[in-house]
Amino acid sequence: VNAVRNWGGEITAAVVQNGGQYYALGDEVTAQGGAQNGTLSVLEIESVGYQGDSNCTLTMDKRHLIGPASTITGSVTGTNIMLQILDLSSSASWVTVTTPSMFNYSSSTPLYDLQFRIVALDINLSFWTIDSFDYLIHYGQVASNPRIDFYDDQVYEWGTTIANLGTWGWQDHFSNGNTTIMLQPGLSGYASTTILVPQTDIHSFGFGVIASNQNITGYTLLHQSQVILSETLEPSSLHNVLLNASERSLIKQSISGHSGLNQLGTKFIEMDLEIYGSGPIVLGGLLLTYTASEFE
Repeated sequence: VNAVRNWGGEITAAVVQNGGQYYALGDEVTAQGGAQNGTLSVLEIESVGYQGDSNCTLTMDKRHLIGPASTITGSVTGTNIMLQILDLSSSASWVTVTTPSMFNYSSSTPLYDLQFRIVALDINLSFWTIDSFDYLIHYGQVASNPRIDFYDDQVYEWGTTIANLGTWGWQDHFSNGNTTIMLQPGLSGYASTTILVPQTDIHSFGFGVIASNQNITGYTLLHQSQVILSETLEPSSLHNVLLNASERSLIKQSISGHSGLNQLGTKFIEMDLEIYGSGPIVLGGLLLTYTASEFE
């Protein structure tokens, strides 16, 4: 409230509204004055957060996680609101968080893609408001290289010793068996390496690339010399590439039905990754998450 009209003398009393009273632009409030009452008019409202009527929902952008998560904690402040979470990986329905002011949501299966929305708690009320929303994703721990050795004879009845398979459920190793690899482009203008890619249930696919100059210009992903994906990038010394759902689906379709390496209950297909640029190139941060199969 920042304007006064119908001034009638010194204001001697004003009714302070309680926290349940809300105003909109143009609303007027009468304040008792001296010669006559004054009228306070709402000309401007400082916006903090969002407001919606009882039929309105606030749906936030989809969040693609950098790795499999197990728990989400956070808080929401507002009035007449209900927080809901959607696990896009399982195509389940919206799940309501019982106490949104301080919530703790856990899933029995890994979380890869999430979405939040705010709806009215009581549709009989005129509207709801939200002032703040904060959350923290807990990624937990992942088995690095599980193996089973009966009789402790160094003969593994289940598991693998292949170095470039990486973490179980999270392929993070390149062809050299490490989480990073240095490449030197040839006369053709690109450097290449191979990656073992899970044939099914690819939830994430990304990598980082660094060069000493400003000349990383693109990448190509191939299978059996056939181009699956190719992208031209703005020349830079640093790029972080993260494939979207459509691109991941194209990869799965392209390698489906091909023979590969069966390890840890998952079939892996070898693919070639070419990076276009000059000078020494370092690849790292391989993010290739998939559903780790159960075993008996």
